[in-house]
Amino acid sequence: MILTVTLNPMLDRTLHLERFPVGQISRSSKVANVAGGKGINVSRQLRLLGEDTLATGFLGGEIGAIVEGLMSKEGVAHDFLHVRDTTRIGFTVLETSTGVQTSILEPGPRVEPEEIERLKRQVAGWIESGRNGARIDWLVCSGTTPCEGMDDLYADLIRVAHRHKVKVVLDTYPTPLALGLREKPFLVKPNVREYEMTFGPHRKDAAMPWSDTESLHALAHLRSFGVQCAVITHGEQEAFVSFGELVWRITPPRVECVNPTGSGDSMIAGLLHGLVRNWDIERTLLFGMAAGAANARTWKVAASTLEEITELVPGVVMERLK
Repeated sequence: MILTVTLNPMLDRTLHLERFPVGQISRSSKVANVAGGKGINVSRQLRLLGEDTLATGFLGGEIGAIVEGLMSKEGVAHDFLHVRDTTRIGFTVLETSTGVQTSILEPGPRVEPEEIERLKRQVAGWIESGRNGARIDWLVCSGTTPCEGMDDLYADLIRVAHRHKVKVVLDTYPTPLALGLREKPFLVKPNVREYEMTFGPHRKDAAMPWSDTESLHALAHLRSFGVQCAVITHGEQEAFVSFGELVWRITPPRVECVNPTGSGDSMIAGLLHGLVRNWDIERTLLFGMAAGAANARTWKVAASTLEEITELVPGVVMERLK
């Protein structure tokens, strides 16, 4: 089983407007609600790929109940810890005439220290003993923390996972990534912005795109923490991957980008799909990149079928750099 932890989920509410004039009253023609959060996205995509997955983290109040209801409707297995404060809402205004999206995210809930300890005990119990007869083989720690006092939570969970030989994927920033790296997760996947938010800009001209040399330097830095697989993504452009002593530049297939939200989460799900099936690393990376591209070409988030991803694999270009 693959356990995903989302500390700061949200109700992702999209308002469809033909035009979005600033400073005026507008009426939406359509409203769409989705259970949002990076780990939830990973679990959603994994389920569609036929993997056994469970989503957990913090949910609270009426909004948290709505998020749980949406996950149940989708068939995403979940067992979240209920907290006293209310889960946030993320509002996205989609201007249908132009395709421009504008997002506003509420602040995360306040999670009390005893609630944090309860989640740590719950996750540790599953890692140690399994859940409903299923062993936890992978732990995915994804997304930001909702409030102060939680920067070291992912690091704590990674330590528990390692004691029981559970492999870990870490996808976060800034301080939770820096602290989590010290515990040597198996795989990390920051994008260039998240990397610089964590470790600071390392270029004289921050507006210029990263060079290959800078991407390779960042990979080497991440690997220096003991990470087995490091991935640096460049949005809709190429990704750089280091696994063992091998390094690749991977270019996604050409697709019309409809909504890039969740593409990184879909990529992680695609990588895990290959890893749990013991595919060789190149096949795994090709599938992971195709999963991210498949997500970008549809409005739904992390909801591509196996067939939709597989058909894009031949369009992925993989170049060995080392």
